[in-house]
Amino acid sequence: MNTSGSPVTFDVQLKDGAGALFKEMQQTLPPGNQMALFVDQLFGHLPDGFQGLMIINSGATEGIVAFGITISQGIMTSIPTMHYGSISGGMSMMP
Repeated sequence: MNTSGSPVTFDVQLKDGAGALFKEMQQTLPPGNQMALFVDQLFGHLPDGFQGLMIINSGATEGIVAFGITISQGIMTSIPTMHYGSISGGMSMMP
């Protein structure tokens, strides 16, 4: 999802279980838009049993929010995502 008011271009890298670059692509997302794709829709067919890691890098201070899910044997669940780098802005809390 692009939460910013400007288009955001981001790189997506797919790395194998050893951390080696397997495939990469670049995408641009208009402001306020979102995309929902399976990994094989981004990178094409993957080898059976492929295990790895996806890195999304926008280089922007704001904009891209990622959420991951996995589906196995009819069960859907979220998968953890991590944020690297600085987060701009602040949080306001009510007393």
